[in-house]
Amino acid sequence: MTWRITLVLVVSVVVGIGAWGGSERETLEGRISIKGSEPHTYIALSTPDQTFQLTGDRAEVLAADYQNRTVRVEGIRVEGDTASLLPLIEVVSFEVVER
Repeated sequence: MTWRITLVLVVSVVVGIGAWGGSERETLEGRISIKGSEPHTYIALSTPDQTFQLTGDRAEVLAADYQNRTVRVEGIRVEGDTASLLPLIEVVSFEVVER
């Protein structure tokens, strides 16, 4: 009986995480920059219409190697309780459009 309760809890948590976080990918194209003031800086992708805050390991690569360049980013919008005032995108992959 105990293993059934554990199984139900695990399945519920996995389904809940999938529904809460969402997994629809978005493709955005814009210019990479670092915004804010130390110690509160963030990696930004500025499109003609909106600015997005980027997160994740690939976002760190973008910040280190591709500042002020135009890139196409594929990512997942992070929903829920975030401290960011901008839409938050976890970068899954990217492609440099302008060298």
